[in-house]
Amino acid sequence: MILHLLLLISWMVLLGWLSLMSSPPQVPGLFGWDKLQHAVAYGLLAWLMAYVMLSSKKFRPSATWWSAGLCALLFGAGMELLQQAMHAGRAAEWQDLVADALGILLACVIFRQTIKIKSH
Repeated sequence: MILHLLLLISWMVLLGWLSLMSSPPQVPGLFGWDKLQHAVAYGLLAWLMAYVMLSSKKFRPSATWWSAGLCALLFGAGMELLQQAMHAGRAAEWQDLVADALGILLACVIFRQTIKIKSH
């Protein structure tokens, strides 16, 4: 549980740093597409959050996936707002938040199905 929590916190710090730096590193090829990066990054964030929530035993398995998804989406929205507010060469984009939401949704659906399979 502690290892997963540390991994989650580290991922959140990395996402925050990459989101708020003035010129993030550019990745070549398909993974260089900004919206795919958002979907994968925030999908992984939601997955890690759901895993930590489920491990803590404070959330019902049925509520874990949507709680994690909502938290990840709020984190993404916060990053977009901070980008706009900091005036550091970055700007908030609704398309980024939509990409975040799609990645989160996909991760949460997969997580939910995985939990269903494991519980049977």
